Amino acid sequence: MIKKILGLSVFWSIAVVYIAQGQTKKKPVKPICIDMFVASSQKAFKSRKVERYSMWERIENNCAFNTAEIPTELTSAFEGVSKRSQSHMYSLVKGNVKISNQIIAPTERQFFQSEFLSSGSRSKTFGCLTGMSYKEESFILSNVNYFKIIIENIEYIQDELQYKYHVGPRSYSCKIIKKPSDIDSVMNNPLEIGWLLSIAGGHTLGNFLFIEQAQYRTNEYRNTVMGNIDILKGAKPLRLKTKEYLKVPIFSISFGNFFQDGICGKVAQFSLSEEDAFKRQDNIGEDFSDLGKAVVERLLTRKGGRRILVDVGGISLKAREWYYKHIRDRRFEKDTIPILATNVGISGLSKKDKNYSNEDAKLKNSNAMLNHRHANLCKEDVLEVLRSNGLIGISLERDKLMGKSFQTRYNATVAGSANRRRVAVDAIVSNVCKIIKNCYSIEAWDIISIGSQFDTHARHLEMYNQSSDMYQLYKDLLLYFRNPRDIEGTFDAKDIKDLMYDYTPQEIVDKIMYKNALSFVKKHLPKIK
Repeated sequence: MIKKILGLSVFWSIAVVYIAQGQTKKKPVKPICIDMFVASSQKAFKSRKVERYSMWERIENNCAFNTAEIPTELTSAFEGVSKRSQSHMYSLVKGNVKISNQIIAPTERQFFQSEFLSSGSRSKTFGCLTGMSYKEESFILSNVNYFKIIIENIEYIQDELQYKYHVGPRSYSCKIIKKPSDIDSVMNNPLEIGWLLSIAGGHTLGNFLFIEQAQYRTNEYRNTVMGNIDILKGAKPLRLKTKEYLKVPIFSISFGNFFQDGICGKVAQFSLSEEDAFKRQDNIGEDFSDLGKAVVERLLTRKGGRRILVDVGGISLKAREWYYKHIRDRRFEKDTIPILATNVGISGLSKKDKNYSNEDAKLKNSNAMLNHRHANLCKEDVLEVLRSNGLIGISLERDKLMGKSFQTRYNATVAGSANRRRVAVDAIVSNVCKIIKNCYSIEAWDIISIGSQFDTHARHLEMYNQSSDMYQLYKDLLLYFRNPRDIEGTFDAKDIKDLMYDYTPQEIVDKIMYKNALSFVKKHLPKIK
């Protein structure tokens, strides 16, 4: 009898331990991602006067127009640009993109003025090409207040984020990140994502009529721009004779728009087909104007409102050089300001190298693995970001990641194949490792992040074409760094292992996909009083 009791005791002890172990066994943690350049609200917001869309759901491009009637100049100009939403909020959820830096950018009027957009059918044509629905009268407006559109976009986002999104028994929510505790809330809640708000384009600070008529050097325009900056900084009321201030922080502003804005020079961004379809860029390579220098000073000062970081992505090399000197001078005065560069690829060549410094002609990069156009960062750019403890957001746009030789290799593979995925990963890794090689410092691993450019005028890699793919990108990068392979034309496996220093593959991919961006956002989130 005693033996039976002892036997039963042992049995139940083993059973209890087994059950306890089963209860405490954790499910695999889904990789976390942060995207530092994405425009999830843009298609829904810009279409709002024609179609009512939810920012939570994919916006399909239900083109009811005979596309054969669209001029080939326009179809060529938009070829490869996604016509349906890539980063709707549920796609962010599926990719576990916990925090995203959301770009607000009114469409520059020059895109509406193409001679190939025919009167009476402009709205339908543009909608078919872009997935954004505008009213027909929008195409003939000239006195367009870009800044008013910015404020409307912010208010639209605030209104839309009041509502949760239900998928089966789960209810997902999204919040605008206003304070550090919001970051912690989002990171610890599997049913919540968070948005930073940033602005893209110097044109957003003013009015198209002033820009079109080249009146951006006038005192009137200067006062308008400076007043609008003060509104964004929370130092001035949103509207005259009110006490209503902007209650959400603006994290950054970039000046990498396509056309003249009176602020600074741009980099060449148009292909030949885009130049045929739209007005040519007329401000390539210019420096910051006097207005632009005053704008930078006002954005960065903490006197009279919150600091707004400047994103150097898309501005000319000459303008970047002026900005870096300005940042060095501020650092000498004990005001350390990080250099933010998103929406970029990496050249890695010195600016003194003729393959980089030469004019951005259409045949540039014809034999190159990486893209050496001025839109991509040179060695000196990368070093300036490192010295400032800044952040680089590597784009997932094909043309920024690859020179012509890499693109030839990519295009030679079968769509959807493992080989094409392999080439895409090789291109991303080559851009990442070029940063480390430029710096020859383990600290360079702390300045790398992803800025996808989803839902902008960009042509993405086939396998990383929407926010839900960020989860797969994480896994593909982890697989690569666990077993580095030779990348013909850029790095061999031994080089890459050396560049990894003592970091594990997991540590490296965590840094790239979220930890660096998370640390940067926590440190530089503007404070709301």
